[in-house]
Amino acid sequence: MLLERETYIVLSTAHLAPSTAAALAGLPILCDATDHRYRIPLGPALEWRDGLPCDLAELLTTIAAATPEACGVMLDCDGPVVTGLATFDW
Repeated sequence: MLLERETYIVLSTAHLAPSTAAALAGLPILCDATDHRYRIPLGPALEWRDGLPCDLAELLTTIAAATPEACGVMLDCDGPVVTGLATFDW
């Protein structure tokens, strides 16, 4: 049996400014969301990079460059805070 896999990089929502997190639901890049997490496919998100908040565009660009095999980013309130990425106080 051949199963398709997609790799998502899980990160803390602390890597987004609160204003960016509040605006995510209105952006055309969001695949799905709950109160605690957001799933963002990298391909479509990078196409919209110029229309995204700067912190989100920088985060997605950095992740795409560092992990080219990743299909997307999962931003989770309990996700890991990664050294070297911008963080914001909530």
